[in-house]
Amino acid sequence: MMLINNMKQLVQEILRLCREYGECRVEAERMEEARRVKNALESVCAMARQRLDISDPALLLALLDACEVTRDEGMLQEVLDVVGRNLDRLAVSAESVKLLACCYYYVEEEECVERAGRMLEELRKMGRGEEELADVETILEELT
Repeated sequence: MMLINNMKQLVQEILRLCREYGECRVEAERMEEARRVKNALESVCAMARQRLDISDPALLLALLDACEVTRDEGMLQEVLDVVGRNLDRLAVSAESVKLLACCYYYVEEEECVERAGRMLEELRKMGRGEEELADVETILEELT
């Protein structure tokens, strides 16, 4: 620790250490909060993994998001396997296009991009809202 020569330096050092200590405490509290949230997320994902089905692309997308933050490669592979085995059963929807774009991001299977493009065209023919389709198209472009 540095040698403190006068009262002014002493005051400055005390205040500096108080700030640093406060920051460390906040970081420690955030770490504990992050652990609690991670445990809760893993618990919810474990329940969802028991219900993996191609008929719910929104759930599969949510699990892919969870894979990103938890770095759970096992869960990622499970989702990719469900999609890969059931591509022909995937309903035409904006969520399905997003799901296929995300899958392509991970596996770079051209079939994902091709199906996503066909679905996007079909959604346009069905008269889906331009705002919704613009969002989906942006995601498709960013991930492919």
